[in-house]
Amino acid sequence: METSMHVSLLLQSAIGWAFAISLASKVFSVSRFRRFVATITAFRILDARSSMPTAAALVGVEILIIALLLRRPGTWTTSIGLVAGIALLLAYSVALLSVLGRRLRIGCNCFGSSTDLVSGYDVARNGLLISCGVGALLVGRHASGPLLFWPSLLSAAMGLALVVVVINARTLVETLLGSYSLDSPRVRDDHLSGAAHG
Repeated sequence: METSMHVSLLLQSAIGWAFAISLASKVFSVSRFRRFVATITAFRILDARSSMPTAAALVGVEILIIALLLRRPGTWTTSIGLVAGIALLLAYSVALLSVLGRRLRIGCNCFGSSTDLVSGYDVARNGLLISCGVGALLVGRHASGPLLFWPSLLSAAMGLALVVVVINARTLVETLLGSYSLDSPRVRDDHLSGAAHG
């Protein structure tokens, strides 16, 4: 059905945009790539000597995923791209959970430089992106019909809007609540510090 085709395209675009934004945050400058390498080292999952080749490999995988997702929904290439994207997001989530479990006070820097420390928000964000990937896979299996230009462009734009909301969910939630969430380690410490001085 034509509707399922464009729904699949929307979800597929969200995954593609997410990795495109992530990739841009890593490779647009030497300093950004070095920051990415430093973040991998700070996660303390691999030894420091492995951080550089791991960073380069992850960049390569993200480029491959983006390239595979440029095809129309329902093809074997996009299916491989979605499965690879889901697997990489799961790996990132495991790394984030490891950081939380060991109570390391480091930033994620998943989509650019940030002062926010790794928190449950980051894991939840990845969960939402994984849901988009699974949805694209399931809907894409039944997608058929032509991809009309303007509806396709709208689906891609909606995919971008969706991923921007998901990536910035932490800020949006904290803004809607009217104050910073105490779930954030950085904010919690600031709150406790302020209380102690009060």
